[in-house]
Amino acid sequence: MPAEPTSGTGSVGSPLGPRTAADTDGEVARVLQKLHDGGHNKHIIRILANSATGFRPFVLLTTRLLSSQHYPRLDQEVLILHLAARRATQYEWEEHVPMAIESGVTQDQCDAIERDGGAIDTELFTPDQLFAVGFADQVIEQRQVDTTTWTRAIESWGEEGALDLLMSIGVWGALIPTLIEALGLVHATETAT
Repeated sequence: MPAEPTSGTGSVGSPLGPRTAADTDGEVARVLQKLHDGGHNKHIIRILANSATGFRPFVLLTTRLLSSQHYPRLDQEVLILHLAARRATQYEWEEHVPMAIESGVTQDQCDAIERDGGAIDTELFTPDQLFAVGFADQVIEQRQVDTTTWTRAIESWGEEGALDLLMSIGVWGALIPTLIEALGLVHATETAT
């Protein structure tokens, strides 16, 4: 990650404590218990459990995108690492490197993304991975996707896969980093209790 992560800069941390199934009720408790039982006890999820309104939809959105039938998980993890490095979101980087490696991303690929601050233009990546990163950069920089890029995305992954790619960019390139920064989360390893 770049030396100056945006997460935690001048932060005093979240005023919200992480929740558990034992100190919540209803749908929040049920989902937290299911995540805990599955080994998905992420600190950010436990903090977001303070919102009965947004918690379950957030969990459903992120878990469904990560299990997309239309956009490959390995390519998605490369994309997420690119977005974390680009925005210098250390917490997200630390949380997703193990997930990426488990999904088939190599340590050399992780190192290249980290070294280059998100820009991946080496022979270590597939054409689809490089294209997805370019798609993401286009969305972030231009706030739109040109027709040629949309056409290539649809040819690669179909309409649903192209939309899953776009939604992944929105979630891991904007929503999650914004939440991480606002909550003052700096290191996943320090907070995952």
